[in-house]
Amino acid sequence: MLRAHYAERGPSWAGWREVLNGRTRHAIISRAKRLGLQVASRKAASMARVREQAPRKAPSQPREFEAAVGRRMAGGMTPSQIDREMHWPEGRAASIISEAWRRDKEKA
Repeated sequence: MLRAHYAERGPSWAGWREVLNGRTRHAIISRAKRLGLQVASRKAASMARVREQAPRKAPSQPREFEAAVGRRMAGGMTPSQIDREMHWPEGRAASIISEAWRRDKEKA
Protein backbone atom coordinates (compact mmCIF):
# COMPACT_ATOMS: atom_id res chain seq x y z
CA MET A 1 0.00 0.00 0.00
CA LEU A 2 2.83 2.40 0.78
CA ARG A 3 4.51 1.79 -2.54
CA ALA A 4 1.25 2.39 -4.38
CA HIS A 5 0.02 5.50 -2.56
CA TYR A 6 2.68 7.15 -0.38
CA ALA A 7 4.05 9.47 -3.07
CA GLU A 8 0.60 10.93 -3.75
CA ARG A 9 -0.93 10.90 -0.27
CA GLY A 10 2.08 11.56 1.94
CA PRO A 11 2.44 10.50 5.57
CA SER A 12 -0.47 12.53 6.95
CA TRP A 13 -3.34 10.86 5.08
CA ALA A 14 -6.05 9.96 7.62
CA GLY A 15 -6.80 6.69 5.85
CA TRP A 16 -3.41 5.14 6.59
CA ARG A 17 -4.46 4.05 10.09
CA GLU A 18 -7.29 1.93 8.67
CA VAL A 19 -5.41 0.64 5.65
CA LEU A 20 -2.25 -0.22 7.61
CA ASN A 21 -3.81 -1.72 10.75
CA GLY A 22 -3.53 1.28 13.08
CA ARG A 23 0.08 2.18 12.28
CA THR A 24 1.15 5.55 13.61
CA ARG A 25 2.31 8.42 11.42
CA HIS A 26 5.83 7.87 12.72
CA ALA A 27 5.74 4.17 11.78
CA ILE A 28 4.49 5.03 8.31
CA ILE A 29 7.24 7.61 7.75
CA SER A 30 9.86 5.20 9.04
CA ARG A 31 8.74 2.35 6.76
CA ALA A 32 8.51 4.69 3.76
CA LYS A 33 12.09 5.83 4.35
CA ARG A 34 13.29 2.22 4.57
CA LEU A 35 11.51 1.51 1.28
CA GLY A 36 13.07 4.61 -0.29
CA LEU A 37 9.69 6.27 -0.86
CA GLN A 38 9.22 10.01 -1.03
CA VAL A 39 6.25 12.30 -1.36
CA ALA A 40 5.96 13.45 -4.98
CA SER A 41 5.56 17.05 -3.90
CA ARG A 42 3.79 18.90 -1.14
CA LYS A 43 1.26 20.13 -3.67
CA ALA A 44 0.44 16.59 -4.88
CA ALA A 45 0.04 15.35 -1.30
CA SER A 46 -2.09 18.36 -0.42
CA MET A 47 -4.34 17.85 -3.45
CA ALA A 48 -4.77 14.16 -2.58
CA ARG A 49 -5.91 15.12 0.94
CA VAL A 50 -8.35 17.67 -0.48
CA ARG A 51 -9.81 15.02 -2.81
CA GLU A 52 -10.18 12.56 0.07
CA GLN A 53 -11.87 15.10 2.35
CA ALA A 54 -14.22 16.54 -0.26
CA PRO A 55 -17.80 15.42 0.26
CA ARG A 56 -18.78 12.75 -2.20
CA LYS A 57 -22.17 12.35 -3.73
CA ALA A 58 -24.70 10.56 -1.63
CA PRO A 59 -25.54 6.99 -2.64
CA SER A 60 -27.45 6.67 -5.90
CA GLN A 61 -30.59 5.92 -3.89
CA PRO A 62 -30.15 8.18 -0.85
CA ARG A 63 -33.66 7.53 0.40
CA GLU A 64 -32.65 4.09 1.60
CA PHE A 65 -30.24 5.79 4.05
CA GLU A 66 -32.41 8.77 5.03
CA ALA A 67 -34.20 6.89 7.81
CA ALA A 68 -30.92 5.64 9.27
CA VAL A 69 -29.38 9.11 9.18
CA GLY A 70 -32.55 10.70 10.58
CA ARG A 71 -32.73 8.22 13.49
CA ARG A 72 -29.12 8.80 14.39
CA MET A 73 -29.51 12.58 14.24
CA ALA A 74 -32.65 12.38 16.39
CA GLY A 75 -30.57 10.38 18.86
CA GLY A 76 -28.09 13.25 19.09
CA MET A 77 -25.39 12.20 16.63
CA THR A 78 -23.79 14.74 14.32
CA PRO A 79 -23.39 14.06 10.60
CA SER A 80 -19.63 13.59 11.13
CA GLN A 81 -20.26 10.97 13.81
CA ILE A 82 -22.71 9.21 11.49
CA ASP A 83 -20.13 9.20 8.69
CA ARG A 84 -17.59 7.56 10.99
CA GLU A 85 -20.08 5.00 12.31
CA MET A 86 -21.26 4.06 8.83
CA HIS A 87 -17.68 4.09 7.43
CA TRP A 88 -18.66 6.74 4.91
CA PRO A 89 -16.44 9.53 3.59
CA GLU A 90 -16.81 12.79 5.49
CA GLY A 91 -19.85 14.73 4.31
CA ARG A 92 -22.01 11.85 3.06
CA ALA A 93 -24.53 11.93 5.95
CA ALA A 94 -24.85 15.72 5.61
CA SER A 95 -25.43 15.28 1.88
CA ILE A 96 -28.14 12.67 2.46
CA ILE A 97 -30.01 14.72 5.05
CA SER A 98 -29.62 17.94 3.02
CA GLU A 99 -31.16 16.23 0.00
CA ALA A 100 -34.08 15.03 2.14
CA TRP A 101 -34.64 18.52 3.54
CA ARG A 102 -34.47 20.02 0.04
CA ARG A 103 -37.15 17.59 -1.22
CA ASP A 104 -39.36 18.30 1.82
CA LYS A 105 -39.03 22.05 1.21
CA GLU A 106 -40.01 21.62 -2.46
CA LYS A 107 -43.13 19.68 -1.43
CA ALA A 108 -44.26 22.44 0.93
